[in-house]
Amino acid sequence: MFIELDKLEKLMPRYPDSLRFLSKTIRNKVWNVSNEESLAKMLSICNCLYSILIDVIGEDLEIIEQYVYVLEKNSDRYSTYNLNSIYAPIRAHISECITHNMVKEHWRQLNPYFRKEYAREDLFKKSLIDLLDDFFQNIITICPDEFLIPLSNFNYLIRGRRGKWKLAQDLVPPSIEFALANNIVNRWNPPEKRYLYLVNGNQNSQNNDDVCFEEMRIQENEILTIANFDVATLALHKKIFNLDFDDISRKEIFDFVNNEKQKQVQDVIEQIYIQNITATKENIENQIKLNSKETKKLISSFCGKLLLKEICDAIFTPLDHNEDNDSVLKDQCYKSFHILAEYFEKKNIAGIVFPSTRMRLLNQTGSNLVLFSVGDAAPNIDTYRIIQKQ
Repeated sequence: MFIELDKLEKLMPRYPDSLRFLSKTIRNKVWNVSNEESLAKMLSICNCLYSILIDVIGEDLEIIEQYVYVLEKNSDRYSTYNLNSIYAPIRAHISECITHNMVKEHWRQLNPYFRKEYAREDLFKKSLIDLLDDFFQNIITICPDEFLIPLSNFNYLIRGRRGKWKLAQDLVPPSIEFALANNIVNRWNPPEKRYLYLVNGNQNSQNNDDVCFEEMRIQENEILTIANFDVATLALHKKIFNLDFDDISRKEIFDFVNNEKQKQVQDVIEQIYIQNITATKENIENQIKLNSKETKKLISSFCGKLLLKEICDAIFTPLDHNEDNDSVLKDQCYKSFHILAEYFEKKNIAGIVFPSTRMRLLNQTGSNLVLFSVGDAAPNIDTYRIIQKQ
């Protein structure tokens, strides 16, 4: 058994975590409800079969998916137990990984620097922009409030600058001319565009300044000026697109929709019971139709959140040291973000709220806001404070 499990874990070096997850599940949950000799034989067959397949087609997550399918399909050969519930988390994990990789491929193909590496037949029929067009047409039109946040909701925004400063203009973004002259490249805007980046904080949180430190790459003992920014009165009604899904898991998204469906079923039962309606098929269908608008909204919200969760998990990754310090490499990494920002601008969206990848490096969370119009928020001089990072 140990020899076969070791072979399993080494089948594909590209996917060690998924293979170890499968191996761990077999060790801890399958082995003790199976005939050891029969299970080892099944693993031996699978390891031999899929090692040959890998040599032919290369490493692929779908191979692990097939491996699990074969183990589950032939479970009666080594166990008298129903193992569906044991293998279910593995199937879910692999499905999640496949989706994640697919979204990353969409993201890479959006980038003109990398798109040219693909043969025409390897390109997706629908680009990420096409998928977002579908999202706006089929989801945003039904439940806009789930994804578009009024700028008036952002009541604790901060921004910093190295050194000691006191004037309002000192904390606004540099000019386009300055950015071009100094090869300044940011996540959402190329040098020829001027956006306003802010930390989307919480007045009761202790890590607002920490997010600012990390986003600015502030070193120990460096001094900077931080100020709160107020949203301009004329911009309060503007909408921000939510791309920050760090605080919700896929499980929570699925759990929420399942709970809401149960509530809707209960509502139908309550209405029929309270109104003393005869429980015929026609009457129940009529009650369901009365809730069809809410059902459609619920389904749209679920699909939208799941899509954006997958996109956010795939695209918001910290740059490595070289990418972070080389303007050419940074521009290559950020090109898809620039295209996405332009897309949202054309949709008359004022900005994007997104997670702090720098805080992820510390296993913490933080939230940022980018505004396409610098005039949509301004520094409050009364809140200027000089801070030295400890």
